Amino acid sequence: EGAIADSTNAIALEPTQAFDWACRAEARRLKGDQDGAALDSTRAIELDPKLALGWASRGEVRRVRGDLDGAILDETRAIALDSKQIMAWVVRGEARRKKGDLEGAIQDSTSALALDAKIALAWAVRADARREKGDLAGARTDCERFLELAPDDPRAEEMRGWLLEVGKRE
Repeated sequence: EGAIADSTNAIALEPTQAFDWACRAEARRLKGDQDGAALDSTRAIELDPKLALGWASRGEVRRVRGDLDGAILDETRAIALDSKQIMAWVVRGEARRKKGDLEGAIQDSTSALALDAKIALAWAVRADARREKGDLAGARTDCERFLELAPDDPRAEEMRGWLLEVGKRE
């Protein structure tokens, strides 16, 4: 709420600052207001098409809404503008995985992890892609690392269950 309020105040003072729109988009997205996030991130892009955060934020909204092609396009643009946009790599990887591009998902997750190995979601995305690809050893390693970093994440219970199932088969 505070980030939304601060960004709204900044926008009122200077409505042409794309960064303020992108910040409010991110805060709205995290709060679950996908419509508001979509509007704000699109406005940020209109004001400054070279602001990677605007593209990355809109890409995540598109992924959440199921527009995987749009998410991949926006995250690709964000990465082209700033290759250190870690979450753009993760979101694009998840969208690629959901579209069946498992190798692309693995590559994107690996790129995110090269920037910061403590991004739990990147380990989860790569684990899922490796599991779907049939790389059980790689998936297991990634699942274990994800669980170390985010034991209380909503995905953790599923990951633990999968690890137990794989262990029983061996």
